[in-house]
Amino acid sequence: MGKKTVAVLTALITCFALLPAPLLAQTTVAGTLVFNFNINANNGYGGPTGTPSCTATATVNDTGSGATISESSNALADGPYSNATCTVSIGYKWILASASTDKVVLSYSVSAPLPNPGAPPGSSQTRTSQVQNFVTINLPPNGAKTTKTITVTINQ
Repeated sequence: MGKKTVAVLTALITCFALLPAPLLAQTTVAGTLVFNFNINANNGYGGPTGTPSCTATATVNDTGSGATISESSNALADGPYSNATCTVSIGYKWILASASTDKVVLSYSVSAPLPNPGAPPGSSQTRTSQVQNFVTINLPPNGAKTTKTITVTINQ
């Protein structure tokens, strides 16, 4: 081998040594999270001022990559103000480096318009029942439909 060949080989080996380590194996996980809300009300909740709304959020901290993925969705409630229901679905497709150990943190909020005594007609104030990180679950298997039922009481 000539000096030029050795120099080229040395340069190539050095370049390969500087390349980043291969990425961790990644797994794609898809499914649906369904939140079924039962909304109970006390002290004049709702009335003619509007319809309650529900928001659900799912957050994954992918420990293998350091990425945080968050998905949210919302819906308006159905039913009488004293006992409304609301269903929020979150379809997801996540590419994760540590799917076998990752957890999903679920959180929600429910907002309800309430009468605003003394305000001009049609005005309302909003009461929110919000719970952050209400439950942490294992990452559901690929293709799974995971359902959680939540009962919320909103006071005026």
